[in-house]
Amino acid sequence: YTSHGPEAEHDGAAHLERVEWRFLPDPATRWAALQSGEVHVIDNPEPEAIVAAENGAAGDQVSHLDAPRPGSVNRIELNSGQAPFDDERVREAFIRSADVDPGIETLYQGVATRSHSPLSSAEPMAYSDPSLFGTDRQAAERLLDEAGWDETDAEGYRVKDGERLTVRFPVSTNQSVAAEQALFEQIQANTREVGFEVILTPLDLSAWYGALAAPEDGGENQYEAVSAPYTKVGPDVLRTLYHSAGTEPAPSGYFANLSQVTDEELDATLEEAARITDPDQRATLYEQAQRTVLEGYYILPLYDQQNHFLTRGVSGVTTLGTVATPTFINAHLTQP
Repeated sequence: YTSHGPEAEHDGAAHLERVEWRFLPDPATRWAALQSGEVHVIDNPEPEAIVAAENGAAGDQVSHLDAPRPGSVNRIELNSGQAPFDDERVREAFIRSADVDPGIETLYQGVATRSHSPLSSAEPMAYSDPSLFGTDRQAAERLLDEAGWDETDAEGYRVKDGERLTVRFPVSTNQSVAAEQALFEQIQANTREVGFEVILTPLDLSAWYGALAAPEDGGENQYEAVSAPYTKVGPDVLRTLYHSAGTEPAPSGYFANLSQVTDEELDATLEEAARITDPDQRATLYEQAQRTVLEGYYILPLYDQQNHFLTRGVSGVTTLGTVATPTFINAHLTQP
């Protein structure tokens, strides 16, 4: 085929005759296939494979492409539309007791950098406030006491009006790599120390979407916390994720405002930011919107959406800035 488009660095036919896709669900199998030369590019490698590649595993032939996606960060959304996270004090208590930094450092081995923003580091208008996310178990316990969760049951979980402080957390095994699932388990253990019962439920993608489906009239959602990355270029992704209109399901039944934020002032800010074109005014409005989301403890930011690719025996592979996926328009083999 012929090379065209802004990414093309040459005229005429592409260097490759074809691109063959293989579906290898297990990351260890993908890494082994790359090392053996069976494949030339793999995506979604585990952190240890990335570190091994950067340290010279398989010689100097393996290259690493780090392409964080635009839009939102990987984050945990806290469902403010129903108990217990309809109380801001309980949301803050969860975040203050989650203690994610050690887990990110250990499990991701330096591959992922902690985020304190709703937006990816690829977004120039991302706003961060690390002060909101420091671990403070005493503060978490005090907040829970103030919110009325001041008793414990026989297993040490907080209770209120006879109800346990339970957080249902469906996990997509298709989207969360093993390191992230292990991080969620650490959060489960850390928040238990102040009395949260976090129920992690690993689900395939179809069942995960089912768990997030809009409830029937008068019902409640089947989750209190969820990690649901969202890719969209530009800060307007905030309108998709946190405008109250996003609590209404699409025809598919899915809705994007999983933290169930309904704030008229925030809606107005996001609408105005989407309407105007002056970059300074837009930056001010988007900072204001992000401050509202962060200071309301609606989300626990984790890290950029991890988009890593390892290559071997091929050069010229780059990624598209729009969705940070590979493009092979300039690629050519350096080894069979």
